[in-house]
Amino acid sequence: MKKISFDRLKLRYQVTILISMSILLLFIIQFIFYIKFVDTMKLQAKDYTTSTMSQIKGNIDVSTKSLEDISYILAYSNWVQKYLVEDSVSDKVELNIFVSGVINYITSTNTDVVDICLVKNDESYSSFMSNLSFNEYNSLVKNKNFPSKAAALPAFLTFSSPEDNNLFYYLIRPIYQSEYGSPLNNRIGYIILKCKTNNVMSIIDHANTTSGSQFFIVDESNKIILSRDIKSVGSYYSKINLKDSGGHIYQNVFMENTKWRIIGSVSVAHIYNKQNIYISSFLSMVLIMSFLLIAIGLILNKNLTIPVSRVVSFTNGLNEENIHKRLKIKGNSEIDFIGSDINKMLDKIEDFTQANMQTQQELYESKLIQKQSELSTLQSQINPHFLYNTLECIRSISIANNIKEIVEISVAMAEIFRYSIRGGNYVTLKEELNIIKQYFNIIGIRFNGRFKLELDIEEAMLNKKIIKMILQPIVENAVYHGLEPKIGEGKVNITGRLKDNIMIFFISDNGKGIKFEALEKLRAKLELPDTSELLDKKSRNGIGLYNIHKRIKLNLGAQYGLQIDSVEEEGTRITLKLTCEE
Repeated sequence: MKKISFDRLKLRYQVTILISMSILLLFIIQFIFYIKFVDTMKLQAKDYTTSTMSQIKGNIDVSTKSLEDISYILAYSNWVQKYLVEDSVSDKVELNIFVSGVINYITSTNTDVVDICLVKNDESYSSFMSNLSFNEYNSLVKNKNFPSKAAALPAFLTFSSPEDNNLFYYLIRPIYQSEYGSPLNNRIGYIILKCKTNNVMSIIDHANTTSGSQFFIVDESNKIILSRDIKSVGSYYSKINLKDSGGHIYQNVFMENTKWRIIGSVSVAHIYNKQNIYISSFLSMVLIMSFLLIAIGLILNKNLTIPVSRVVSFTNGLNEENIHKRLKIKGNSEIDFIGSDINKMLDKIEDFTQANMQTQQELYESKLIQKQSELSTLQSQINPHFLYNTLECIRSISIANNIKEIVEISVAMAEIFRYSIRGGNYVTLKEELNIIKQYFNIIGIRFNGRFKLELDIEEAMLNKKIIKMILQPIVENAVYHGLEPKIGEGKVNITGRLKDNIMIFFISDNGKGIKFEALEKLRAKLELPDTSELLDKKSRNGIGLYNIHKRIKLNLGAQYGLQIDSVEEEGTRITLKLTCEE
């Protein structure tokens, strides 16, 4: 099935497709916007939850750090240390007064502490505020997270009090004897701080200010210890994997000192409810834009596509047999003015079309024949095919007579002639440079190594295609006109650079150079439109460079060619600009 490109469709089809694609694009944008908006809202909700939990963690850390400081001060108070190691009942009664005073003074600024208990190594304990019952104490000691005998750091435990079903948390710190001279690891007991959750709960309540979000705290066993939902306190949290599920987005933060975990959740339904107003507004705008695009399409179809189709249909039906027909003008729109101009052009075309067509054909054929003739003439001047067989004969005789120099010259010449008569107009730059090297082998023998060849070619250029025999004649010209008349050694330098897919060559010599007047004449000859003047015997100088210049322009275009620069007694430089062919 033949494919039809968009620009070949009729105008009314193009307008219909463009409007349909615009409407489709609007709905796609709406859908992408919806997805991005939902993702953004979720991300914002997660960021809010994370930020809030960080604030909660910071406030709870401050509160628990205060309790740790209290436990530390009490644990290493001289009165508490003496109280734990004293066995005399009378002395302990006396010490109890001092210890109670210290405890009351330190805890007076912290209303969360409801009791402080000192426990000896034999697990006998003393409650100084009478709020820690025996059953409660036993439950603490039997708790799997109760600090072991080897523990050195304080630990936090949480569970409901058996008596009043209220929730408390406990800080248990091992106490080691600090008296000078006592062993470093001599543990003498524990201090237990029983604390209310009121302060921590107020932190949670203060954070739960956004509708659709909630925060709660679980302990090491995943038991919910603090939550605004009272019914959930004491139950175990089942989504500890913290993946988004059940219509909620979950985040969590771990608190190192208490081993608690803060859980935050945001309702996905709440996020969707917030965005519905934006989605509705944007959808309404898309529908309005769609109706406007359809209306524009109908107007364009009536006032543009139909008149244009009529003009196109008329012009498509024009031919030599009915060129006298004219387009009917029905109004004063821009399309009608175009139709009027078409009729005027048809009036003129009808008078001159046959004559112009004949003239164009004759001119085209004439130009084509002329260029083909010039190209064949130029190539025939530099393709010495007839000498190849003669050189092969000379080489055979030289080998038979053991004349090494003639063998080398004849081999090099045969290689050059074989290259020049080979089919095809393009060769690689590497092949062209190889022929130049062969030519310089001949020059080296002829002039006993007096002249040298230097090459500076970019590696990327070597496999590019150039016109055959385009560089060698210039090198030969440099040797013949520049170096031969010079006394002493000489050199030819070929530099090649690749820039923006254009190959630029600089072929320079340090020979005699060209006088200014002769240089100007040579430059003028390069601009001659044909070879008729150069074929005259009086003006044969420069025909080689002209041939090269003309070949470049005929093959590559008028913007390419060669340029000559020279200074007398210093040398000559030829600059070539060629296209880069793969």
